Amino acid sequence: MNLTLTDPLFTDSQGLPMTSERAQRKINQSPHLQKWIRALSEDADTLMNESIPTLDYTSFEAYLHNGERDAYQQPYFSRRRRLNAFAILLYLNPTNQTYQSHLENILWAICEEWTWCLPAHLNLDSAFNLSEKDPDAYKQIDLFAAETAFSLAEIYSMHQDRMPSLIKQRIRYEIDRRVLQPFLAFEHGWKQARHNWSAVCAGSIGACAIYLVDSNERLMEILTQCIQSVAYFEQGLTNEGVCQEGYHYWQYGFGYYIYFADLLKKRTRGEIDLIKKPKIERAAQFQQKVFMGKGTVANFSDAVENASPMLGLSHYLHARYPDVHLPRTDLCASYGQDPCYRFAPAIRDLIWFDVTKEGKDWPAHESFFPEAQLLLATATYKNKLIGFTAKGGHNDEPHNHNDLGHFMIFVDGISMLSDLGAGHYSKAYFGETRYEMLTNGSHGHSVPMIGGRLQKAELHASASVHAFNKQSDEKRLILDLTNAYSLDSLKSFTREWRLNLEHGTVKLVDSFSLHSPEPIVERFVSLAEHIKIEPDRLILSREDSSLSIFYFQNTWKLDVKRESFFTHSGVTQEVVLIDFILNEAEGDREFSFDFVIDS
Repeated sequence: MNLTLTDPLFTDSQGLPMTSERAQRKINQSPHLQKWIRALSEDADTLMNESIPTLDYTSFEAYLHNGERDAYQQPYFSRRRRLNAFAILLYLNPTNQTYQSHLENILWAICEEWTWCLPAHLNLDSAFNLSEKDPDAYKQIDLFAAETAFSLAEIYSMHQDRMPSLIKQRIRYEIDRRVLQPFLAFEHGWKQARHNWSAVCAGSIGACAIYLVDSNERLMEILTQCIQSVAYFEQGLTNEGVCQEGYHYWQYGFGYYIYFADLLKKRTRGEIDLIKKPKIERAAQFQQKVFMGKGTVANFSDAVENASPMLGLSHYLHARYPDVHLPRTDLCASYGQDPCYRFAPAIRDLIWFDVTKEGKDWPAHESFFPEAQLLLATATYKNKLIGFTAKGGHNDEPHNHNDLGHFMIFVDGISMLSDLGAGHYSKAYFGETRYEMLTNGSHGHSVPMIGGRLQKAELHASASVHAFNKQSDEKRLILDLTNAYSLDSLKSFTREWRLNLEHGTVKLVDSFSLHSPEPIVERFVSLAEHIKIEPDRLILSREDSSLSIFYFQNTWKLDVKRESFFTHSGVTQEVVLIDFILNEAEGDREFSFDFVIDS
């Protein structure tokens, strides 16, 4: 491994050194970046009149007492908000003493924190070294401890010529004792995690080492382990490049994989290029497949419906892979949209954005991923972009929801049949009652209840693909969902979709084979604002879009109700649960519903 550092690490998407002068010229060329910097400057003006938030015991204990995360996390992330603002503004205005003073103070405050971990991720049994094999609290490494170290290391690199020696020494000392030493000294479960943790933690630690470790021998030891760890994240992606955790964890985990891979390639002078892999290229295209129009994604697993591409990451991936779609700049995240205020993606939104390129609308496509058992498709119907997604898989996926056979329909970027996405994170959300929550259990998804049973949460609860084919304009997907339900009387259950998006229609056909009589409830989930019931037809309306559900009135008893749930941001929202109820079914039964986009 060639570790001779001759090329600069802090470069743009074309590999050119990103000085503050070049950054200013880029800003002058881009109305988007000008708006971005104005928002950043206004935020800094506000922060200069506020004290650094305190991380007190009461807020920390709130999570231990009732599982509430926000009391501690809000001031924790507010500190990172200050770090971002003053680090970036000082980079752009290197002689501004006010920015420098505020940056120095927040750097010192973060170095003073008892732990860089969040309470939800901290092992308190070993927090005071009660166990011989587990580290003290300050030595534990979670996502945010690793991110914090990466942020401080990169800011150190950006500002070392103007930073007081005491703060520089403190940053190096804290990163070494909190992250680099414990990384080598202790076992960490996330090192072999096939999800975002391995990419974020190992990627961030590798980035720290690249910036700060002077000894080639020690650097080699750290990087070798980091490369091994991020390989597990890569394994967690399907061979087709699908991130089963959902789009936002693609942004998160895949993003940090790329940040590390970019720095590693520079540090090894191109000898190690983790991005130059067919699977990574396929994963880079996941973003353009999962968007269902405008700023809306197919939000399975712990994702949320409204999303914004990260500008810098999108431009970087497009520069590496021409087949990666470049999204419209106005759809991309503005400054401050990240509630965790992560420095790595924030600074790259500035330095990786190519102002000479303008993105385009999301392309219409049809993408079926057999390994993930995921269908994502968009098409134009009467000047509207229609989106559809359906998923199989299994009910033990990372950030799993019990959602086998669940599907969504979108009209012009508005979900008409919806997924509630990620709920509000708390201790209970990741505990034993997870699947009692509407956001996570099958009762909060467009799947049936058979014999009063919901879907199971286990690896064996899995789907299998019977068929996916095209017949002229129609596409057909058939999934066997029998194993999703633990019911002795259920011999088989298959679900078929017949898509003709170019004509605005989706037909659903459910086939049940039952040994003995069981009730069946066909549930459809929608965030529609208005519901209109007509004979054999239900009309869902949301904003300027509407969808009709045609059904056989004589077969079903219809029950429409509204329930509330907590969104990922902790806001209460109403969802419409549409139940078609059949009190008794036996033998071989087939039921169909037609979903028609209203013009």
